[in-house]
Amino acid sequence: MSLAQSADARGLFGGGRIVLKEGRLADALRDLSVRSGSDLLFNPDVVGNLRNKRVAGTLAVEPILASLLEGTGLGYRRVGDGTYIVFRLEPEQPTALPEILVVGRKTQNADIRRTENDIQAYRVATAEDIRSSHADNLDQFLRTRQPSNAERQGPSSEPGSQYASNRSEVNLHGLGSNQTLVLVDGARMPSVLSQLYDLETRQPDLNGLPLLAIDRVESLTGTAGGIYGPGATGGVVNVILKRDYRGAEISATYGLTERGDGERRRIDGRIGFSPDEGRTDVMINVSRAESDGLRAGDRAFGERARALRIARNVTDYAQSFQIVDGVLARSLFGDPLTLSPALGGASLGSTFTYLPIGGSGAGDGSVLLSNAGQLPSTLSPDGNGARRGLVSATTVSSLLLNARHRFGDRVEVFVDFIGFENEGRSEIGYFGTASYTGLTTVMQREDGVAVTDNYPLQQAVILTFPLPGFDAAVRNRLRTTRLSAGAIVRLPGAWRAEATYSDGVTRNRVRANGYALNSNFSSALSERTLGAAGEPMPDPFGPWEAFAAALQAYKVQDDSRVERKSYLRDFSVRLGGPLLRREAGDVALSLLAERREEHATLTAWEYTPGTPRSTLSDPSFSLSVSSLYGELRAPLVSRGSSLSPLRGLELQLAARYDDNQAEIPGNAYPSLGTPLLRYRRAGAVYTAGLRVFPMDHLLVRASVATGVLPPTPEQMVPSRYSLSLPKNYVFDYYRDPQRGGVTVGSEKPVVILGRGSTGLRPEKARTLAIGFVANPDGGRWPRISLDYTHTEKRDEISQTYNGNLAYFLANESLYPGRITRDALSSADIAAGYSGGVVTQIDATYLNVGKTDSDAVDLNLDHAVRLGQDRLRFYGGLTWTPRLKRQAAPDKPKLDYVGTDDGPLRWRGAAGAAWDHGDLTIGLNAQYYDDYYAIGAFASAAEKSAADLPGLRIPAQVYFDATATYRLEVTDWRGLARDIEIRFGVQNLLDHDPPTVNDIDLGYSLYGDPRGRRFELSATARF
Repeated sequence: MSLAQSADARGLFGGGRIVLKEGRLADALRDLSVRSGSDLLFNPDVVGNLRNKRVAGTLAVEPILASLLEGTGLGYRRVGDGTYIVFRLEPEQPTALPEILVVGRKTQNADIRRTENDIQAYRVATAEDIRSSHADNLDQFLRTRQPSNAERQGPSSEPGSQYASNRSEVNLHGLGSNQTLVLVDGARMPSVLSQLYDLETRQPDLNGLPLLAIDRVESLTGTAGGIYGPGATGGVVNVILKRDYRGAEISATYGLTERGDGERRRIDGRIGFSPDEGRTDVMINVSRAESDGLRAGDRAFGERARALRIARNVTDYAQSFQIVDGVLARSLFGDPLTLSPALGGASLGSTFTYLPIGGSGAGDGSVLLSNAGQLPSTLSPDGNGARRGLVSATTVSSLLLNARHRFGDRVEVFVDFIGFENEGRSEIGYFGTASYTGLTTVMQREDGVAVTDNYPLQQAVILTFPLPGFDAAVRNRLRTTRLSAGAIVRLPGAWRAEATYSDGVTRNRVRANGYALNSNFSSALSERTLGAAGEPMPDPFGPWEAFAAALQAYKVQDDSRVERKSYLRDFSVRLGGPLLRREAGDVALSLLAERREEHATLTAWEYTPGTPRSTLSDPSFSLSVSSLYGELRAPLVSRGSSLSPLRGLELQLAARYDDNQAEIPGNAYPSLGTPLLRYRRAGAVYTAGLRVFPMDHLLVRASVATGVLPPTPEQMVPSRYSLSLPKNYVFDYYRDPQRGGVTVGSEKPVVILGRGSTGLRPEKARTLAIGFVANPDGGRWPRISLDYTHTEKRDEISQTYNGNLAYFLANESLYPGRITRDALSSADIAAGYSGGVVTQIDATYLNVGKTDSDAVDLNLDHAVRLGQDRLRFYGGLTWTPRLKRQAAPDKPKLDYVGTDDGPLRWRGAAGAAWDHGDLTIGLNAQYYDDYYAIGAFASAAEKSAADLPGLRIPAQVYFDATATYRLEVTDWRGLARDIEIRFGVQNLLDHDPPTVNDIDLGYSLYGDPRGRRFELSATARF
């Protein structure tokens, strides 16, 4: 089969003129697809060498297609928005099947092809949407162009704390990235293991996928466990890659910022061919992208944020052990500083002061006096300041390979490979300078001991200071591969079967090579003496150059590294076909049986010099899921029916049974003393929905769906220890209210359980969605969709009362079984006790949290003809009026909307594109609502106090502009058949992101710190 697929959506709405010359029908179908923006699916064996007559007329797909096929014995069927199948005039298979089973689609997509007019409110981003955005990667595209993605700070936003990671993270409607399921071609990729938490997994990385290889991105906000399985409680993102291509294509891209830095270079190439006249199809795609990073000192955000914090409360800032652009001295015991008697003994009138970098030191004390109570807002000249990574440098390489071979008309086999390496690089500073000095000298002076030390103060101080030359170069390399092989079999009655085995691996290596101060430094500084190995005395109050030189004598290598791997094995069998053929369409059933296994191996963080600091002994765990799934699509009433309220009625019912298992070795955490841990929970979830076309230009849809989120391995591992206290010991925290306040553990030893538990239940989610689409087929009037989504989660795993013995003792009746007691003895009864002696307290995590979320998504798309030109308007807007979470029944419900921890109340993106022949010019705007740069836990009073610059972040708007020119060069023999030139300007008006004073990098992460950027790309097709 062949898929004639366009690069954009031009022509879908009709208008303009088209002329198709007489010739090969296959060529004419491909030409119509490109020029109309539709997907025309056909089998080359069916079309064969058929020829078409000359066709000319208005560019409207269906009339032109009907004319092309007239007299050929072929027909067509519209199967979705702008998608058509060309077939012999005989019964064909239904289209509401996993796309890999649909004849005519050379795709690996194991899911049904979803559209924006589907029963559930999918959002579909096309290849042209992605290319015209000029995004660096898919993560950036989803952040800027998909308003329902509430992610604010992903791994790539903070090079320091995330070890220069460049991986992606998607968070639909703000429910959490761990609740948004990420798929590639409808199937799972191996998970990424957390760098910070030993037994946690993260979403698969999408940033290694080359953007030119992406056909479309289908995303669904809301629970979808009945279709996609565990983890889809907040939504699903399915990235479908291009698999059907004949010819060759090469693309080169170069970009940089207006300031001349942040260069970006990318080259992509792909080739598709058949070595045996169509029985075998091979497609290869290669890509490599490189970008230069930026340091905090390259932009002014850090200094602006620091200036705000200093202006707000300089004393608090000085007491937070910040590294400033100088030597900061703060009173060790909090009393005001005074100069030494040798310097006149004047009071500084403050508990802190500083010496500037590059100065001559304390000298006569005048610098200390003049800088008392002040701090510089400039950044320190090291990895804690100006040299700190602002944007990571990246290198991304990828290889995609797909091969298919047909054995006759009934069997097709395939091999598919996805492989990429996503590397980030940055610098981080060494923070080990909060040391005290002067205490010995001050005490000697107070004791009347004659000292020659020129220490300039009468109080001991805590010091922080920059360490130029100690910065660590961090390299974070994430490699992901997935190899799949399978077969598709054509069965009687238009049914299809497919079996696939996939094997995948993620390998994450992190290396940090830097320097630290050796163990002799702190004593030499505090005692103001030579180092134990003869190093020079570090005098922070002397000339800066001398102090900096002395620091080099204490410099030692300080490297760290870690490697973590996740293995995926997945075997699935799919079956699909029509149950019943009706005038309204085929009633189609899709079935799936799947076994998926993941195994993780981790190494502890290793440090040089020193020993591993991880508590892991056998750091591995295994997860497995056995699944059965079925989805029924039943069109009951034709859209042409006279039953107006029920026209186009279609039902959807999907059900899924998942058996989740986990195994964690007992010596993973030897200090916890746990045996081999096994977890197993099974259950069923569902999705049910319908859509109807009560009027010619109106679609109404509604659905309800459930899902589950199993506990992570980290949440399963308990801690265990025994508490034994002396008899009659009194400790309020351990008092037992059922035994007259006797301290637990004083009568007999008691076992205390904390942290996680294998008894935890999966978190449950349910989504109710209802919406309408005006003008679902487009045409003369705008297509407008409005969808409301209500998601509620229950049994969320809460850590609020983890290890809180007093809480469980006081609320024993609320949590039966959490406290184990001996039987009530006669002596207990005589003493007036109502409970026996406590022998165990289970203070592990609880399934008591809950979340309620409401969101409204609005999308618009409209194209109008202006003579021979076309003007298209499009946009999306997400309104989140509520996202409330409650950690426990006796805790308050917290509203996360408009805070650092949750989604914005309003978030949108809209644009326009003008087509003038082979030239397209576009403009896109992204809107981010105002928010508080404080957490949801802040009280109303704290929010009111936070209504200040740097804490109340204003709304943001950014504009991007694009221009595309297509040049046909089919008459140039030996050269490309067409060339496409694209030029993009991101952040057209060069708006700086607002300053945020509680983020070290200093800017709102909804913006891009690079500022205005330019990108030029050229693509040649052969």
